[in-house]
Amino acid sequence: MLIDIHSHNREVEPDVFRIYSSSEWKTILVKEAFPRRGVGLSVGVHPWEAPMWHESDKEALFAVLNSPEVMIIGEIGLDKACGVPFEVQKKIFLLQLEVAAECRKPVILHGVKAQSELLAIRKTVKDVPAWILHGFRGGPEEAVQYLSTGFYLSFGRYYHRESLKICPADRLFLETDEKGDIHALYEQTANERGVGLVELDSTIERNFRTVFSAVSDNLLW
Repeated sequence: MLIDIHSHNREVEPDVFRIYSSSEWKTILVKEAFPRRGVGLSVGVHPWEAPMWHESDKEALFAVLNSPEVMIIGEIGLDKACGVPFEVQKKIFLLQLEVAAECRKPVILHGVKAQSELLAIRKTVKDVPAWILHGFRGGPEEAVQYLSTGFYLSFGRYYHRESLKICPADRLFLETDEKGDIHALYEQTANERGVGLVELDSTIERNFRTVFSAVSDNLLW
C-alpha cells in the first residue's frame, strides 16, 4: 500500500492510501464525506488564510479539528514569504497546535523561512504526537536541524537530493500535494535512496502506522 501523506486530490486510487488536505473547514461536511475507503482527511487553517479567521470561529474550528473523521491537523504553519502579518499567523498556528495536543493528533506543516520559529515552538509544545513538514525542499543542514528535534520530512516532486538521501527511513514520507503521481514518486525515491520499491513501501507504511496508531481503527485500506 502506497501512502500519499498530503494531497489536494480526494480521488480514490487502487493500492494507495491518500490524506486529502482541505482548508474548507467551515463548509466541509466531514461526517458525510469521510472516512472514505483509501482516503483520509486533514483539515486546518493555512497561514495564508489566517486573516480570515475570527475569534468567534474558535469553537467551530475546534469542533471540526476534534472530529474523529479528521486524521491529521493541517496544513498549518508559518510563512514569512507571504503578506500575512507574522503574529497573526502565529496566533492561529498556536491555537491549532493546542487542539492537536489535546486530541493527540499529528500535524502537517507549511513552513517558509520560519525554521527557527518552528524549531522553537516544537521544543515548547510537547504533546503533539507527530510533526510532519510537508513538501520539504531544504538542504541537508536544514534537514538535520529539523530531524534532530523529531520532525518527519515529507518529500514531493521538488526536493534537494542530498536531503532525501540522508533522511532516516523512520522519518520519511512522500506526497503529491497539488499534483503528481505517487507511483512515480515512489520509484524515483527508491532510485535516489538505493533501495527496492518493496522496502520503501514497507518503510513508509510502517511510519504511517506508527504516526497514526491512535486512529488506526479509522484506516480504510
